[in-house]
Amino acid sequence: MQQVLICLVVCCLGIVVEAAESPYASVKFGIGARSIGLGHGFVAIADDASSIYWNPAGLGQLDKKELAITAMNINADSPELTNKYIGISGVCPWPFKKNSGAIGIGIMQVSVDDIKKTGIDGYGEMIQLGSFDSQETTLLVSYGKEILRDMLYAGGNMKFFSHKLGDYSGDGLGVDVGVIINISCAFNRMNSPLLGFMNDMKIGLILSSNLPKEWDTGHKDEDALNGTLAIAVVPLKTEAYRLNAMASLSQVKKRPMSFSTGCEFICLSLPVPVSFWSGIDNAYLEQRGSAVDTSRLNYGKRLSLGIGARYKIIRVDYTVSLERFGARHKVSTGIAF
Repeated sequence: MQQVLICLVVCCLGIVVEAAESPYASVKFGIGARSIGLGHGFVAIADDASSIYWNPAGLGQLDKKELAITAMNINADSPELTNKYIGISGVCPWPFKKNSGAIGIGIMQVSVDDIKKTGIDGYGEMIQLGSFDSQETTLLVSYGKEILRDMLYAGGNMKFFSHKLGDYSGDGLGVDVGVIINISCAFNRMNSPLLGFMNDMKIGLILSSNLPKEWDTGHKDEDALNGTLAIAVVPLKTEAYRLNAMASLSQVKKRPMSFSTGCEFICLSLPVPVSFWSGIDNAYLEQRGSAVDTSRLNYGKRLSLGIGARYKIIRVDYTVSLERFGARHKVSTGIAF
């Protein structure tokens, strides 16, 4: 069993190295202020309604209905633009048979209004030709299930894209597949417990494939494959508090591999449980033979800080990302019942 787990992790690393970038704007921002603040390491946790985006395998861990909504400003560097992002996700345990996984539906929409349209007149001078709007909407339909009790979860989703850019429109399809492996559970079942600081250790993998977006002009965008491999551990755990730590590796097309890390401190002793988190997302690593300047990519790389609270069935989260051109604010709220 140990050899099987080691081989699986090595294969996952190989798959991530060969992954490529998604050309779709609406899937770049994520769902859930908490999960966005923790970065791509959340792929190994995926323990709430935002898992339909981060890793649909996490749906197999959920036993309650959940509904969440996320909003953020998306153009901190362009205040002259009217920009909006909203993400809505809902999860429900499979209603027809008990212990048969969960289904999820999500909608993500990013819009930028009043984009200036320019042209060149007969004298070679640049002139204003008005403005146009851009709006891309993604619909996700997800399913996740527990495969081996408390140890292995798997899931997938279908993505339907619709993009309107001025007078033009385009549509596309995509699919995600993901797994979560509870390594601690696997080793405990083999009577080979891990060290204390590696308790509740999980590994998550998500692969996303987006087919070419087809425009009414006849143009087709490139297809793409994204991959993220993440690990999460619980180094401290008592009745009063809990500390989650996570890290991930991601690969995008024509760029070096990137590294993300995050941690979350949960105070359980208060009348209302409160969480604090921080994370650094997509810090690009040096890659031999690459013409990409990683120092430029990492300049002003976003550090995220956040806080969240849960009261009975309601949760409210807030994250601020300190980015190159300013702060980006994310707020989400959800209910679990």
